[in-house]
Amino acid sequence: MKPFIKSFILSLTYIALVTTSLSAHSSTWEETDGQFFINGDLAAVKRILSKEKYSGDQLSLALNFAASSGNVALTQYLDSLGWVKACNKLRDCKPMQWASMNHPKPQMVEWLLSKGFKSGAESLEAAAVVNLPQENTIADSFAVVKLHCENGVNPLVSVSYQHEGKKVAVAPVVERLSERLNSPSQDQGYALLHARARAAEVITTSFMKAGLCKKGAKKSTWFDDYLNLVTASRAGDTDLSKANTYIAANISKEWRAIVENYLMNEAVAITDATQKLSMLNAYKTAKWLERCRQNRYCSVIDVAAESGADKTTFDFLAKEGYPLDSPNGSGATPLAYATANAHLGVVKNLCDSGADFRKTTTMEIYERSIISIARRAYSYTWCSALIEAPLPKSVKDDIQNRCEYEGGSIGSPQTGVSIPECIPGKTCMGIAFPPKGNETQIKDLKALADIFDYYKSGQCKAPNKVLSCNANTKHYAVLIADKVQLRSEADANSNKIDTLPFGTMFEVVDSNRSCETIATREGRWIKVKIYSIPLRSREEYIDMQGWIFDAYVDYVPTLEP
Repeated sequence: MKPFIKSFILSLTYIALVTTSLSAHSSTWEETDGQFFINGDLAAVKRILSKEKYSGDQLSLALNFAASSGNVALTQYLDSLGWVKACNKLRDCKPMQWASMNHPKPQMVEWLLSKGFKSGAESLEAAAVVNLPQENTIADSFAVVKLHCENGVNPLVSVSYQHEGKKVAVAPVVERLSERLNSPSQDQGYALLHARARAAEVITTSFMKAGLCKKGAKKSTWFDDYLNLVTASRAGDTDLSKANTYIAANISKEWRAIVENYLMNEAVAITDATQKLSMLNAYKTAKWLERCRQNRYCSVIDVAAESGADKTTFDFLAKEGYPLDSPNGSGATPLAYATANAHLGVVKNLCDSGADFRKTTTMEIYERSIISIARRAYSYTWCSALIEAPLPKSVKDDIQNRCEYEGGSIGSPQTGVSIPECIPGKTCMGIAFPPKGNETQIKDLKALADIFDYYKSGQCKAPNKVLSCNANTKHYAVLIADKVQLRSEADANSNKIDTLPFGTMFEVVDSNRSCETIATREGRWIKVKIYSIPLRSREEYIDMQGWIFDAYVDYVPTLEP
């Protein structure tokens, strides 16, 4: 799994809690002293508290963060300072809830229980909702769910709380979790992780619906049996009898497709092509592939693209009726997953099969062009590689400043990074391509540069098929070639207004022209108003308008990040 794929979205619950708790503080505390509580750094926390005494909201937030770190030694130290006793008197001090969410911490939850903190509906729900679906997170989520069930939380009954003197009823946990599973959801550009999270939530919610969330929950094999099925799928076990038995006995019909989809995704991500094909044939025989294709949760083709599957896999899935160029329930196409994950071979296979790179796709709720996804993935990987590269501190600080403040925050290849000023495969920030650094990152940079050139040159098309310029134009576009002429008229022989560099963005004023061919490139003339030019001040191009041949542009739906 690539490093940038390991990034995932923190829960809205977590963000809301942070926002609420920070209301009385400067947000810089979280970025400075607060980070040591978040990371569970006991030595650093001791140094801080030797100079400063925490109380009130600041103590609440710090203890919440310490609980979420999972470092029991840290919370034991804070307890020795009287923090646990103080916490019990503070409204926003909720260490049990914080220890239960995002990446639940079983040992911390057990310690908090030993100190008199209670399991509750909020903590149970926090543990059941999977926002960071890494390997150990799922197992820890299951473990903490069982702990809360063991300690008396009943997910089948409603709870209430006082708000401004009035009693407010809250629906049962199982009802809220069921509603979450039955609601549309975005995969945020991570098909396998999203499928893993949804399947885990199905397992937990089904456990609760079956009435097993009670005293004795810790002895249940419900979750272990499921994790064994996951292990079997990854190992290429073609005997699906145990999986079929477990799903039929424990999962309601409305959710069985979610679990089947995920188990197939794990098999599709197997690197051994022969083993993978054997699994696909087993799923075909068991009718899993047929059922998956007919529901909105199915992401088998997307995970194949995301994980870099071979052509045989795609040919098999295409024969089974899986479209190679259609958006999934999140709005993303296989070509988008292959591009974001730097799989040049998959990109070429999909293009040869007729995938259209000029069609927009959805990544992280935003509609994007395929080539903009390539640029974002390249920019993110470039920044990550340089920040980790063996460079002088002064050089690295400048690079980090440009990457985090000029180009956006380092977060994922789909979001958080604006259109880079550097051309993929060329010198950038004064560093020659390819930079020194992590072998995997350099490999990905080379692949992304090749993918970018492949799209830019118009090679993404089925054999013997002319690349049509009839794709819909959008309100905005970005230049994907360097030194392109802005003309006074829709004519290659008209007066030159300016020579524009790669990365120039513009608003499309008029695109109502017929397709034509210039220098073997098919496109149409579009009238544009310049929006931004890399490395130029706005005064240099304000109100500049003219005509550009759109064979050299990439259309973007909006100027969202």
